[in-house]
Parts: sequence; C-alpha cells; structure tokens
Amino acid sequence: MNLLKPVEENALFVFLIYRSLPNSNTINDIFRRINSILIKTGLRRIVFYVYSNDGNPYYLSILRDILQNNILYSIVTRYYELSLDEIIKTVDKAYSSGSKIIVFIDKNLNNIVDQLIEKELNIVLI
Repeated sequence: MNLLKPVEENALFVFLIYRSLPNSNTINDIFRRINSILIKTGLRRIVFYVYSNDGNPYYLSILRDILQNNILYSIVTRYYELSLDEIIKTVDKAYSSGSKIIVFIDKNLNNIVDQLIEKELNIVLI
C-alpha cells in the first residue's frame, strides 16, 4: 500500500458500492459526475474503491468506459467484498486525509447509506 500512496495524494476518491450491477444509464451518469468534479477541481488522479458481492473482476465491466475514456488521468482501482466495516474504515481514512470524495451507492443498501449520511459526504444513490 505504501507504494501507491503518492498516486493517491491529490486524488478524487470514488466509492462505488452496489449489490447488483448498475445499468448503462447509471454508469453514464457516474461518468458525467466524475468528469464534472475533475474539471472543477483540476484533479488529475482518481482512486476507485469498488465494494460489491459480484466478485473480481466483474466490477471492471462497469468501469470499462471510464477507464478507456480517461487516459489523461492516473487511475487506481481497488475491489473489496461488500462489508460495512471495511467501507466505513476506508471512507474515514479518505475523509481524514482531506481528499475530495464522492460515493455512488445502491439505494437498496439502507444500512450502509444511513452510516454514510452521518458523515456529510457527497452521496449519490444509484
């Protein structure tokens, strides 16, 4: 993890949390929102934290267009099994570092949504 630390500095942290794969319209909306934030902030790095039960590497099908169309940015992608404790720990770490964070979360994951809303993050229900 220490090797990737410089890549994660001054980055947009994108948390993608879902139980079932989002549809193409939702993925396009995610793509638009990420690009808008990158343009407004001038950030050149993106760190994706993907949490789901789909298993590795199914999450790449969601990120394919984002990865292919953003070759100007440094992009780190991490996958984790869906776990409330792991999500909260990672979000807290990113938040305490002062990083820009956006969370895209499945609206059906109420227990996780409730925990994240308390943190006053930029949360988008998908």
